[in-house]
Amino acid sequence: MSHRAVCCVPSVSTVAVRDLDRQGDLCANIDELPPDESGLDDFLLSADNGPHAAMTAEIGEWVLDRLPD
Repeated sequence: MSHRAVCCVPSVSTVAVRDLDRQGDLCANIDELPPDESGLDDFLLSADNGPHAAMTAEIGEWVLDRLPD
């Protein structure tokens, strides 16, 4: 996969994982963290690495499933 531009936002930052005091915190395994380690009520990370803020079918379905009827 080739990207003409790069915009990197670490996933732990994106989902508001605790205070990131140490460099190693940026590599925390989000799937293994307790829910109270994030400032968000719910989130889904893309299954694949792609451009920042790309709306995939997977994420789109997840968002639509959470909208009120």
